[in-house]
Order: sequence, then C-alpha cells, then structure tokens
Amino acid sequence: MKAVAAILILVSLILSGCQTSTAPRQAGDFMLEADEARIWERAREIVDLFHRSGHVIADRQLKDYLESICRRLYPEIDRHPSEFEVLVLRDPTVNAFVLPNGVVCVNSGLLAAMESEAQLAMVLSHEAAHFHLRHAVDGFRHLKAQAAFHTVFGVSTLGYGSLISMIGYPAAISGHSKEAEREADMLGWQWYIKAGYAKEEAQLAFEQLKRYAGKNPEKEPSFFGSHPRLQDRIEEMSRLAADSSVSQPKGGIVGVENLVEPLRGLWIVNALLDINLGNYDRVQLLIDRYGEHRLSRKDPDFYYAKAELNRRRGEDGAAAVVVKICEEGLTLDPHHPGLLRSIGQAYYQLGEWSLARERLVSAVTLDPEYSKNPFLYKYIEKCEEELNSL
Repeated sequence: MKAVAAILILVSLILSGCQTSTAPRQAGDFMLEADEARIWERAREIVDLFHRSGHVIADRQLKDYLESICRRLYPEIDRHPSEFEVLVLRDPTVNAFVLPNGVVCVNSGLLAAMESEAQLAMVLSHEAAHFHLRHAVDGFRHLKAQAAFHTVFGVSTLGYGSLISMIGYPAAISGHSKEAEREADMLGWQWYIKAGYAKEEAQLAFEQLKRYAGKNPEKEPSFFGSHPRLQDRIEEMSRLAADSSVSQPKGGIVGVENLVEPLRGLWIVNALLDINLGNYDRVQLLIDRYGEHRLSRKDPDFYYAKAELNRRRGEDGAAAVVVKICEEGLTLDPHHPGLLRSIGQAYYQLGEWSLARERLVSAVTLDPEYSKNPFLYKYIEKCEEELNSL
C-alpha cells in the first residue's frame, strides 16, 4: 500500500506541473500548443513510472508486432519516432489508452480478449485516432484539476494493477466526451479499412469484448467505462460495415493465426493473473482458444495454466485431473517449477505423501520465489509427518 500511495503522490506532482509554457514547440512537422510540450514531458515521466513499477511486460516480439500494426494503420505516427511506442501492461483489466505523446498502452487483459489481428487493429486504430485528434492532451488538462482528489481517495479503493491504468489515462477517470469517442471511432474506422482489414472483424472486436466482459465480475470492460455502451458500438460498426460506399478487396485481412506466436506468452501471463483474481470462466475461454492451436501442445506453460485453473476451481476429482495435466506438461519440461508445484499440491490432496514431498521439494529448489513461500514448506513438513507416522 505504501508503494501505491507513493506512486499516486508522484503522479499528482507530475500532473500538477503541467504549467503553460510561453510559446509553442515543434515536434517534427506537428506543432505543439503552448502547454502541450510540457504535457508531453509529463507523459514521458509517466512512461518511466510504468517501467519502474514492474508492470510493463518486456516482450520484444510482442512489442514489435503491436507497433507494426499501429504503423500499418497510421504511418504518420512516425513523425514522432522518439515518442511513439506500445507498452503492454501486466493487468487483466480490459483496457487500452494513449498518452498525449503517442505512447499507446494496452493491458494484457485486452490483448487476451482479441481473437484476430483485425480485431486488435480496430482497438489500436481507435487509440491512435485519439492521439491524432489530441483528445489525450485535453484529458490531461482536465486531469490536472483532478489529481489531488485521486491522491487522497485512490489509495484505499484501487488495486495496484488498476492503479496503473487509472494514472495512465485521464479517460479512465472522467472519460472522453461521447463526441470525442465517436470522432475516434470514425477516424479509426477509416484507417482500419485503408489498411486492408476485414470490415466484419471491427464489429466482432466489440462483440468479443462484450463476451469477455460477461465472464468477469466487472460490469463492463474499463476500456468502455465511459464510452458509448458496447451494444451501441456493435451496432455502429455493423452499420459502417454494411455501407456499400466503402470499397474493400474481397475478404480483407483477418489474421487469426497472426496472433498466436506473438501473443501466446502473454495469454499464459494473463491467464495466471485472472486465476489469482478468481476469473475462472474467462481463463477457460482463453485456454479453450489457445488449446485449439498446435503450439499449445508444445508449451509447458499452457499445461501449467490449465492445471492451476483446475486446481484452484477445486471441483470434484480435480486433483486427479491436475496430476494428469501436469504429467503431460512435465514430459515437455521435467524441471518446470510451476508444474512441479501444482502436481505436488495435487498429490498432497490425494494423500500421496512421498510423491507430493518429492515434487514440492523440487519446486522450491528450482524457483527462488517458491523458496520464499512458507506455505509450500508447511506442505512439505506435513508430508514428512505423514511419512514418519507410517
């Protein structure tokens, strides 16, 4: 909690420093307004804060992939090459936002919800449009007045992951106007079509987010907390896709397979985050989807997430199911700490004390984090007590 408080105080100080400068500044051929250059500096400080928080997922392949989609949609974004980048935040909330300097932030939860590159492109196009239209700058100007309020009240009500989203983007607090959202939708749609993505997938992106949200305790994804209702957006995308004046080569880019290699590591990261939050139905959706791909059969982390989902759900017969899943995964990596821990705890539940002890000892030996977990040592001690009593 002290770390959360410190971050909130720092952000309030950063934002309160957005004073009006004396003259506009030039960024490439993009003229900044009088106070905009200072706001960009504050945005850079927030990006640095994200990195230091440990919530940025450092995955070069994924980052390059997302940035290539953004450049395909909006080539002009490279007028600010020192500013534009995509950050992936370790947060299962379905959210995305853009900072005033063109840094696009996407939560792992939103990426996990997408089923095709085209669906993801629609979301990224929308956020890039907010940057182009300077909506994010307007949001930061508004947030300056709100920073002190959230410093006082935000600490006790927000978890660390949600805090990262909140401080990163003013619209997560007060929201863009409906007009601004519709402007971003329309411009984002135009870029999306020009880039060659399939018209029908834009609507499916919002339908998938609605479906994903239904598997989550949140009433609606944070990405749409102040946006027009998801159903309204689905209907708008359906109307745009049906517009006969919009020409597109037959088919258009969908890119279901394009997602798999760049996102498969993130799918596991986000699944484990959701498991810890008890969002089991949402994790099941992700595991079912990833399980359809051949790569899952070669990924021990997939078996680990699948085992943890079954173990944490704790349904009848779950321990035996977990053992079977872990055994499959351990054929791929016999030294996977997560699989060893999961199978050890499953054996413990089954009363297989020798096997449980062996696997749990291996887990705490291999993983520094597990070696600090007192509960695992209690499991091991209990196994030894049971074995000594035989």
